[in-house]
Amino acid sequence: MGIILTYFRMHRWQRRVVTALLGLIIACLLSVWLVPIYLDYRWIDQLGSDDPAVRETAKAHLWDMAQDTPATRGRLRKALDTPSDRRFTAVQEILDAVGDWPPANQAGLWEDRLAAIAFDSARVGREIPNPLARAEALNAARRARRVILHEAILAGRDNRYVRRILAAAVADEDQPDVRRAATTLAGRLDDTETLKPLIDDVPTVASAACLVAGLMRQETLLGDLRQALARATTELPEADDDTRADWRNLLAGAAFAVLQLSEDPTAELTELATTTDDVILREQLLWALSSRPRPGVAQAIGDLSARLRWKGRAVPAAVLLAARRLGMDDQGAAALDILTRAAAGEADGLLSSQLIAAIDYALAMNVPCRKQAYDIVRRYWSPGQPVLLSRAARLLGRQAAIDAGQASDAPTRAACIDLLQRTVGYADLEETDAGTRTLTTPFASAHAAVAQWLLDPSGQVLVFSGDEEGDGDLVELEVKRTSGFYLHRATAVDNSDPGDVVAWELARSGRPEALAIGNAFLPDPAQRFREYNAEVRSAGMMLLALTAPDEQRPAIRRRIADRIAREQFYARGAAHCALLILGEGKYLDPVRVLIGGADFPRRRALTALLVAGDRWTLDLLLWNVSWPLDEVTALLTALGLNDIVAATIPQLPRPQAAARPACQRWQVEVMRQTWALFRDRLDVGGRP
Repeated sequence: MGIILTYFRMHRWQRRVVTALLGLIIACLLSVWLVPIYLDYRWIDQLGSDDPAVRETAKAHLWDMAQDTPATRGRLRKALDTPSDRRFTAVQEILDAVGDWPPANQAGLWEDRLAAIAFDSARVGREIPNPLARAEALNAARRARRVILHEAILAGRDNRYVRRILAAAVADEDQPDVRRAATTLAGRLDDTETLKPLIDDVPTVASAACLVAGLMRQETLLGDLRQALARATTELPEADDDTRADWRNLLAGAAFAVLQLSEDPTAELTELATTTDDVILREQLLWALSSRPRPGVAQAIGDLSARLRWKGRAVPAAVLLAARRLGMDDQGAAALDILTRAAAGEADGLLSSQLIAAIDYALAMNVPCRKQAYDIVRRYWSPGQPVLLSRAARLLGRQAAIDAGQASDAPTRAACIDLLQRTVGYADLEETDAGTRTLTTPFASAHAAVAQWLLDPSGQVLVFSGDEEGDGDLVELEVKRTSGFYLHRATAVDNSDPGDVVAWELARSGRPEALAIGNAFLPDPAQRFREYNAEVRSAGMMLLALTAPDEQRPAIRRRIADRIAREQFYARGAAHCALLILGEGKYLDPVRVLIGGADFPRRRALTALLVAGDRWTLDLLLWNVSWPLDEVTALLTALGLNDIVAATIPQLPRPQAAARPACQRWQVEVMRQTWALFRDRLDVGGRP
């Protein structure tokens, strides 16, 4: 080594040649390594060019390189964090085309950036002169922006791009609906500064902002909420028909929020609730006041009830609903007065909501009213009143089991059972231009079947007894109907709702005979008898899934799974729902698909998903732009989904079946906001 060094010291020109050669070699090696990097970054930079041709050329080159070069894909992933939205979008398209999107480590962040770009793009400029065309464009932009906002709300992420969406939504002067959804996102992000000015916005936006502030317990906004309450109280009496509902909802929303944050205004709001002539506002305020016990509220409700009854009027539904929520046991006479009027046929002036509220109160407080319940069922049983009649049947069944306090002329327990069993088979003929058609009451009849079964639970449909020897090949048997027979009769109709009612209500009863009914509706292949009605088999699958003990679940899973290939659409869908309840996660997506179909019963699919603890179900139900709130309200109140929600997410508020439609929509809005703000904290799932 020393000789070499000495030689180069003595021969300088050779040293220079060797050094130059080494430098050239290193330069060549570096060029091989650095040139592709330089070219990649040069092409990436051109993705943000103003010239479309330059962008497309760069995109095509990078797509070719990225397919076979992991290093290029890595440089593209790093380039996502660029200030240029145009460059970001192009990079995203390339990564998506080569199957490297979204990046595993920051998927949510870049998905949110794409959403922010799409949100900015979904807007309408002032350059559209035609009013009709502009209105259509605004509607399309509003729908697109609401979809993006809802997805951001439910995703629950907080980053600079979600904040960018929020800022753009709040600034959307043309779309109050977009700003209304922005209030929920602001609450989700706990962004008080953004929410504060929205409380002073137009009534539709301000009402949502008040609900969010109250639910999130944002005490720093209490002063703003009081101002909103005062503003709405002043403006509501002067509002015209077009804006009255908006101001009413603002007043109710501000009152609800203030009640969440302070006890001070209870007397003021109680006075307003019990003196206002606006019946919808009274329902909203009483619902807000009865959300939890407060000083003076029960007394005020009792005084209002007494004043109305002193004037000879039946108390409003809202009063009984609030009394039931507060556990007030002193309104039995008010409820009984309504039930007595209806039972005697003196229903002029009574609303069905009042009768439903009275029935619900009597059910909750065990008010003795067997005679009234019997007469209501006998007098009013007919098609078109499923919500009222299903509750009346439940009340009659409950009253038949209570002897204490009943009137001396009340029907016997046996008479009540007989009436319930007759309503199960209710049918009437109606003459139409197309001919004669049969009218039935499937939903209410299912509740009647459950009510009579609860009075005498049986695990069998029919009981056979007699001489099985007989003469020759004949077998003499005596067949006896059981309470299970009427369950079968109610379910074996061309309608899926009765089967869902029977399965859920029997499972909720906790009776051991419920499992036996499930086995009777879906017999084991080894049993002697078969069930040929698909609706009955479907109900049996759901009932078995909801009631099966842990040790029997594997066998029941196998029995249901073995039937899938043999069943038609409805029963096969029921099998998927039952297997999902039994823990077969692979049926999650098939059951989700069933909700979107027009034919499959939605309550059945929603029941399975909620029992299985699927949060996506409530996202779909409450935050789907394509699902009108009126339809959601009907699912909850008329088809009984309220009962499933109460069992699977008990902390979630729900609309009341006896409330007026306008109040129900407002209650659903409170439900929506509660779910969006606390969806990650609420427990979902569980059998009844």
